[in-house]
Amino acid sequence: MSSKKLLLIEPFTALPQNSGGRTRIFHTINELKKYFDLTVWGFFANNRELSLQENWLQKINLPYQHFLAQKKKFFSFFSSGQPYWFSDWWNKNLIEVLKNKAANFDSIQIESTQLLYLVTSLTGNNHKVFVAYDISSVSFWRRLKSEKNLLKKLLHFLRFIEVYLYELRYLPLFDLVIAMSETDKINLKKLFHLKNVEAIENGISEINFLPMQREGDSINLGLVGSFSHPPNLEAFRFCCEQILPLLEKSQIKFKFYLAGENDKELVKAITNKFLKNPKQVINLGFIKEIKDFYQQIDFLIAPLFAGSGTRIKILESLSFGRPVLTTKIGAEGIKIVNPFLQIISSEEEKNTDVWLQMIRDITDSKLNKNDQDDLIKELSKLTWFSLMKKSLSLL
Repeated sequence: MSSKKLLLIEPFTALPQNSGGRTRIFHTINELKKYFDLTVWGFFANNRELSLQENWLQKINLPYQHFLAQKKKFFSFFSSGQPYWFSDWWNKNLIEVLKNKAANFDSIQIESTQLLYLVTSLTGNNHKVFVAYDISSVSFWRRLKSEKNLLKKLLHFLRFIEVYLYELRYLPLFDLVIAMSETDKINLKKLFHLKNVEAIENGISEINFLPMQREGDSINLGLVGSFSHPPNLEAFRFCCEQILPLLEKSQIKFKFYLAGENDKELVKAITNKFLKNPKQVINLGFIKEIKDFYQQIDFLIAPLFAGSGTRIKILESLSFGRPVLTTKIGAEGIKIVNPFLQIISSEEEKNTDVWLQMIRDITDSKLNKNDQDDLIKELSKLTWFSLMKKSLSLL
């Protein structure tokens, strides 16, 4: 461990592991503590989260401090400059504590757009690092483009303006910005005229190809993602409204497994509305071991139309030997070229006939040993250990 003191400030706890962001935080802490005198500060939403996080940090012997996330405030952008979408994370107590203690640290790493505003509380001697889980203004712009309702479109436009001005104000104040992909790196430089931007992608814990469980002529599709992230809910709706009814109409036998924290009543309402047999959708909810999910599916389907960064769920699926069918945005930032990863172009991403044919193609394909070996070579470059080691020269 280096004597260099690093403060890591996170927007939410690493536990429970119910989102890609939490997974990134978990591995960031585990890797950086090997090399730095590390302190962790972060937000929590409830006592369960706080208890899990504090028990873990005590177990690995890291000093920490936590702050309670607040309720959203509608006029937050006018009162504090914090966009409505991120107003939960505006915390005066944290600002004061940071101003008083920032000088105790050599480097301070702030993660995710929610906490950008904290940069103004740092000292001139702090090495200021920001990790962009995504480029939020890009995510809002994509949501704006796909919205058809005029009233919602106007609302999305106002949200986009808020978030863009917020990122434009604070991003240039950091000494280093870390992006999740080369695509995000290019966009950060272009949109905000940043010079010192590096890419450290999302990764995987291990490569563990699971045996295929498929029996007979039925296929098991899977979708994973928390509904608290709007693109995940949009993906589920698209599957239930557009893709699964086509499978039923084509008399293709299937089961559709949904994993992630979601509103169970909303899931029931959507499936009952659009499917003749809603029991074909199996809502697993939050699962402790993601491996349990991938053992039950033949391949992952990820119809993502918004967001930015790299999708941990897609890398995880590949690491378990499960093929992925996704959009160009879903695969954004992932350099892997392999039959295990099938991408539908932007021009055809809303064409349900294309989705149906691609599902058939993946179901009928026989991925061979060479495909597996090539995929393993690509994935071996993306372990959390390898990726986080890259941080050392930057921090």
